[in-house]
Amino acid sequence: MNPLFPLNEYIPDGEAHVFGDRVYLYGSHDAENSDRFCVQDYSVWSAPVSDLSSWSCKEKVYLKSQDPRSRDGRLVDYYAPDCVRGNDGRYYLYYFAAGPNTSAFGPMSAAVSESPDGPFEYLSDIKYKNGAPVLKFLTNDPAVINDNGRIWLYYGWGLGRDFRSKVFSPLYRFVLSKLTNRSYREVTETKPSILSCAVVELENDMCTVKSEPKAVLDSKTTADKSSELYRHPFYEAPCIRKINDLYYLIYSSGENNELAYATSNFNIAALLFQTATSAIAATSSEKLPQERYTAR
Repeated sequence: MNPLFPLNEYIPDGEAHVFGDRVYLYGSHDAENSDRFCVQDYSVWSAPVSDLSSWSCKEKVYLKSQDPRSRDGRLVDYYAPDCVRGNDGRYYLYYFAAGPNTSAFGPMSAAVSESPDGPFEYLSDIKYKNGAPVLKFLTNDPAVINDNGRIWLYYGWGLGRDFRSKVFSPLYRFVLSKLTNRSYREVTETKPSILSCAVVELENDMCTVKSEPKAVLDSKTTADKSSELYRHPFYEAPCIRKINDLYYLIYSSGENNELAYATSNFNIAALLFQTATSAIAATSSEKLPQERYTAR
């Protein structure tokens, strides 16, 4: 069965998870002929694990009107969600609200449900213990994993450009501060770069962070220029999976026409995925290498 869904159904940013005996697909929800991305309410598609040709859709599982930033006639847009089963048995949907009534790279948010296909209810923005929203790095495209009871949230934005020019670096930082709604000082002082993939661990409430977020994967502006990572740098859309004891961070690369992945043994002290990276696929006809590469 290909395509999976009706031709008038647009689900970018897909995240597939198996809960029980079904696979559930979460994603943004575009509309045909819209002037913006992600303008529709969330829907969840699912199918039996035993029959991936039999898909069904549960519509409007989380309405745009449920986000507290929405106003009558001016509803926010929901970008790139991910879902995880919490330690309490409930299902938590993480997303980023953009569009009307929002600023660039504002807070990420969470909604909760008793069922993997909703309905979901707004829970909270992702926040520090003092209640302030988490805004370190660029809060884009959240991805989440329950790793033996520990909840890790990944996110970020990277662009596909190298901003290390000594001559133009001040200008780059000024433009980036305007583009990302961050101060020039924050753009300058966030290390290794505000353009990074970041991770942070969540408390049991699933919305409060335990510490400051930390960069785990370089964008082009900080990757070693001699590395494979520099040729396939982090751009956006992280997706985290664990297979056996190896962690895979899949992402949209700075080439902007391919998915790539980085791997890590998940050293808790370092939390760095910069040890290896490989290209998975490209939309062009060019065949990209499948083997693993050392990036540092």
